[in-house]
Amino acid sequence: MSAMFVNDGGPLVVLPGDAATAWRGSDDPDGPPGADDYDRACAAGYPASLLTVGPSVGIVIGAQERIRTAWWRDRLPSALFLVGSILGGDDTDAELEDALQSHVTRAWEPLGKMRSHDGRLLLLNAAWAGDEVSVPGGNDNALIGSMLDVTVGTGTFAVTATEIALPGGSVYNVVRWTPVLS
Repeated sequence: MSAMFVNDGGPLVVLPGDAATAWRGSDDPDGPPGADDYDRACAAGYPASLLTVGPSVGIVIGAQERIRTAWWRDRLPSALFLVGSILGGDDTDAELEDALQSHVTRAWEPLGKMRSHDGRLLLLNAAWAGDEVSVPGGNDNALIGSMLDVTVGTGTFAVTATEIALPGGSVYNVVRWTPVLS
């Protein structure tokens, strides 16, 4: 498994790299009380939601279910996944891999489209401002106050989400990015 985001249970947000500075987290002195970016993320739907972020959009995962860890997983050349663990363990890794391999037969909730101008997606805790966090060095895990990035290439992506519940009680929220052909 690649590096993971170790979370405190608060919502996570995925932003295109060029939209990171537009995300203000819980520090928005210009906004009305209770309406900062973090409050919007906390009100997001299950299993994930699309939110406007400046001139772009972001995806919120974990607003309702307290995701403890999340990681990027690319399974096919045409799809990228963000996996958020709600209830999971190391003993379900193979079952989760099988579920991701069969993603084309699973029911996915369409969230909308996301454009990446710089070819990167960034995963961070929604309470933090995008310009206040950085990517840890090497293959280190990201913690609160840092972020995980992934290269997706430039273009427009259809974004969908689903819940994967495995035998034995493991539950994951998964967001999928697939390129939109022009």
